[in-house]
Amino acid sequence: ARQITQKFDWNSFWLVATEDNTNFIHGENNHGKINTISHAQRLTKALEQLGPTYVKFGQALASRPDVVPPSLAAALSTLQDQMTRFDGEVARDIVRKELTPRVEEGSIEKQDLEDLLESLVEEPVAAASIGQVYKASLPGRGSVAVKVQRPGVRLLVESDTELLLAVAKFLESLPGLPNPSSANNENND
Repeated sequence: ARQITQKFDWNSFWLVATEDNTNFIHGENNHGKINTISHAQRLTKALEQLGPTYVKFGQALASRPDVVPPSLAAALSTLQDQMTRFDGEVARDIVRKELTPRVEEGSIEKQDLEDLLESLVEEPVAAASIGQVYKASLPGRGSVAVKVQRPGVRLLVESDTELLLAVAKFLESLPGLPNPSSANNENND
């Protein structure tokens, strides 16, 4: 009997486009228009929705063409600085909240804070997993870049870290899996 084998092409798999129903799930109306999205774009979107910890995994994979196919790496590379942006007014409020205590302690002049907030552009220059970067200007100092942390990002990273630690502890407790620390101790004896 003759056996036919076909090599699976991961690069082609990540390029396959299917119907994107996520807008419907999230209550958005496309007015009857059906959008399509590749498997690579779908994974990228999922990582972004999961939060900054998972975005960092995606960013790391994007920079490893020896690990992931080019089509997936290209989609994941959008996680570098093309993330979904949060509102400019939210960013302005965060800057105000973060710098007001410095005004109160006297390390920043109130007028400098007001000038900075007034000059902060509405649209960010870049949007990444942890925050966004805005252009602004300071009197006597010129143009500055203002990095604004995403709302709630600290708590998300902390909870993701706790989850990953719990998963790691569980995996280490499974019988039959080598424990890296005990393997090192055996080699040192």
